[in-house]
Amino acid sequence: MMMMTTDDSFTARSEALSGVVERLRQEVLPLEESLSLFEAGLGHAVACQAFLQQAKGRFETLQEAFERAGLSEAEGVTPPTSSSAATLPDDCPF
Repeated sequence: MMMMTTDDSFTARSEALSGVVERLRQEVLPLEESLSLFEAGLGHAVACQAFLQQAKGRFETLQEAFERAGLSEAEGVTPPTSSSAATLPDDCPF
């Protein structure tokens, strides 16, 4: 699994992808520049997907640890669920 650095955060990649999408939507660009932007956008989208997969793996590990610990809602602790995870906004470009 690909590990990300601090300088390569999900937020930074997401914002960069949004910028690429916006430029491609609003500007009439030469073909070569459009293709370069599209290629950069795909790189950002792949990086964002890797972040999301990594977060999902961490979430599942935590959920399994919770279950192995024998904790239950009856003890006043609610296990995490995928529906309690953050959702992406409707205008998210990926």
